[in-house]
Amino acid sequence: ERARGAAESAADAATRSRDALATELDRVRRSHETLQSDRDALARNLDELRGEVHELRAAHSTATEQLAAATAQRDALASALEQTRSDLHAARQDTAGLRADLDTAREQLAAERTARSVADATSAAAQSAITDRDARIAELTEQLRQAHAHLERALTEQPSGENADAHAEAPTEPGR
Repeated sequence: ERARGAAESAADAATRSRDALATELDRVRRSHETLQSDRDALARNLDELRGEVHELRAAHSTATEQLAAATAQRDALASALEQTRSDLHAARQDTAGLRADLDTAREQLAAERTARSVADATSAAAQSAITDRDARIAELTEQLRQAHAHLERALTEQPSGENADAHAEAPTEPGR
């Protein structure tokens, strides 16, 4: 009877142990299913992230190419701007020289006119000299007009902010 009680007790303990193990097995299976579900979700996220990384790399390559093109364009524009500034400086120097020549020519013309009015056309040589001076003035005026046109072209090719500053400094053609 004692052995029977011990066997029943062992059977009860075995049943409880089996039930506990079955419960633990169910819990482990649910945990395993949850982990598999999480792993699948992580795999999907990883695939999405890989796709995003691929897209970002493509966008980075495109942006790098655009940056290189923009840098090259900026460098070309800077070079053109420097050349334009150099041309403008030369044009200003030419204009100043032409103005000085024009002022000299005007002074000479005024002196010659004074001499002509005093001499009242005394000789054909004096008349020829006056005609030569008039031609020189016309040539200088044309050169000055061309220099102004060159200067205006150079100013209009500059960016708008510098154009306004340079235009304010541009000399005006004096009257005859």
